[in-house]
Amino acid sequence: MPKTNKPDYSNVEPETSPIGPMTSPLSILTGSIPAVTGAMRTVSGRTGPQYSTKQIVVAVIALAMGGFAIGVTEFAIMGLQRDARADLAINEFEGGLLISFYAFGVVLGSPVLALMGARRERKSYGMFLLGFFAVAHLLSFIAPNYEMMLVSRFLSGMPHGAYFATAALIAAHMAGPTRRARAIAAVLSGLTIANMAGVPLVVWLGQLWGWRTMFLVAALIAIGTMVAVGFAAPRQ
Repeated sequence: MPKTNKPDYSNVEPETSPIGPMTSPLSILTGSIPAVTGAMRTVSGRTGPQYSTKQIVVAVIALAMGGFAIGVTEFAIMGLQRDARADLAINEFEGGLLISFYAFGVVLGSPVLALMGARRERKSYGMFLLGFFAVAHLLSFIAPNYEMMLVSRFLSGMPHGAYFATAALIAAHMAGPTRRARAIAAVLSGLTIANMAGVPLVVWLGQLWGWRTMFLVAALIAIGTMVAVGFAAPRQ
């Protein structure tokens, strides 16, 4: 039988993404994000600036604070349903819509705002999303009636997904290809900590000082996150 020449793959370069070689399923997953949200211009440890561990940790904590605020507003309303219904003079079904309209905002707002920020500078866009979130919660805090409350809840949910995407990319950019998965996980841990500690605390405060306190707390955390990100995160 005649010999068949096998192709030589020894000189074939591995597939790469804007944030490094994709050599594992996790790398492929995280490396594909910039294709939707804009390619990174610099990569820590490769062609861009180097960031110290302290800089990365401070920035990640600042970004995680935003996830904490989102977790608080998403879930604390469930523990304050009775108070909300009594204040707004609504029934159980209408009270449930206070949760549903936030979810509608997440579903509709996340892809729209993510696409809007695809080619924008990430730090400033992340701060814009936090500002949007804070203003929407202040509207909820002062909403004079049930209809206005539904509108403000919808607006509150819109930055949800886009913020997490932007914050994850900022953290990944700073951490570099060898530590980006850990940095993204740390940013998302803000949501976990909110469920474990933030939500029970805010529900307790809401029962003491009024259920709308949760909106004020979430807005103040978002404003604090804006300040922290402004100081800790680099422009990208």
